[in-house]
Amino acid sequence: MPRKFTDDEVLAILQRHEDGATITQLALEYEVGYHSIYRIVMGESYKHLQPGSGVSKTKANYHDVVALIEDNYSVTATAKALGVSDTTVSKIYKKMRGQTVRDFRRKNAVRYGEEAKLSG
Repeated sequence: MPRKFTDDEVLAILQRHEDGATITQLALEYEVGYHSIYRIVMGESYKHLQPGSGVSKTKANYHDVVALIEDNYSVTATAKALGVSDTTVSKIYKKMRGQTVRDFRRKNAVRYGEEAKLSG
């Protein structure tokens, strides 16, 4: 069964390859076959993390999503600003904060005595 990479590993592989590491070097480092790395580098696997898939999901982009959501931007407005889908924004937020955008909105509405904004 092929090894599953974390999103952070895939981003590191893409960055290291862009910086000059060969596919063979990366395959040896991650203890996988050449084709596992080849498929990542060529965009055949982990397509949601590939440059040009809306946005390159670097750590900065992850933090941009969190910042915009927590500045009260809607999921749709955040997605539009960053050039990604609403689903991507929701998934990134949940990965970074361990809760859904909806749960974040509910907690803040209770904390600040506001009506919950459940648009995202």
